[in-house]
Amino acid sequence: MKNTIRKIIEKTVIHFQIDKLILRLLPNGLYVFNFHRIGSKQDSEFARDVFSCSETAFEKIIIDIKQNFRIVTTNELEQKLQYKKNIDERLALITFDDGYIDNYTVAYPILKKHEVPALFFLSTSLINSKKIAWWDEITFMLRRSVGSTVTLPDNSSTMLLDENIIESQIQHYIQNTKRQRKNNIPKVLEELHNALPKQAELLKNTPSLFMSWQNIKTMTANNMEIGSHTVSHQILTSLAEDEQEYEITRSKQIIEEEIASTISAFAYPVGSSYCYNDTSKKLCQKAGYLFAFNNQSGINKTLNDPFNLYRICIDNDNLHKFRFKIWINRK
Repeated sequence: MKNTIRKIIEKTVIHFQIDKLILRLLPNGLYVFNFHRIGSKQDSEFARDVFSCSETAFEKIIIDIKQNFRIVTTNELEQKLQYKKNIDERLALITFDDGYIDNYTVAYPILKKHEVPALFFLSTSLINSKKIAWWDEITFMLRRSVGSTVTLPDNSSTMLLDENIIESQIQHYIQNTKRQRKNNIPKVLEELHNALPKQAELLKNTPSLFMSWQNIKTMTANNMEIGSHTVSHQILTSLAEDEQEYEITRSKQIIEEEIASTISAFAYPVGSSYCYNDTSKKLCQKAGYLFAFNNQSGINKTLNDPFNLYRICIDNDNLHKFRFKIWINRK
């Protein structure tokens, strides 16, 4: 029922073109806009749901954010946190998760052109390597295995991979993986490799999908910021406390060594409420972070809970839908 009402409101707002007007009525707060990949999803053999928008749409969205918000960096947020300042205007922080190469080749030139800073969260084991993110690995192998039968990670059922519904089957498998508690992600990948050995072998010839440290240093020299997204992008709640601590602490150390600068921000992998817990927040604080971001829609009217900050994920090329998404998450 809620989704039906939301769709009716969305169609009305867009039809009468009042989406630009409603941005002016938004409450004060910190609006964090999160991106992953930028480009054409249909050209990729890897995970397509991590493409936030096309290059053309990204530039339009950046311009729209710049016109309707004051864009800030974590340095300014640190001052607000330190002096307990209220957020008395509409602020925007632009973030990216994972560290894909198109962040550097596509997004960064647009950000630089419009003099807009952004914060890039890195999973350090993927940077400067030919490693493939686990969700890309799963997608690639399943996409190449149409006609084969695979068992879901929780062993609840099997799937006959069908070309007509392969995208939804990939999403189902990945969502099942995210919710694993008995088997962590390396174990899930090991079992999939054993089930699909030919497809696993093909992964060795795929190009690098992630940035190099030199790419990152170039960006930091031009007003971009870096944060941590763990070492290996595992779901923190699937790990023991000492494993969580390693992922949270070691990634910070690696980044600071590479860019020769202190970082203050962390983003929980996946970022849904079941993917991190109070232990995760405690370990972030212990490691020396000042902020940690989830991936749940909402705005931050205060910084009273700096280790549980909301972000609005961009997942569409349509500028009108982007504006509506901000408005619908304004509370």
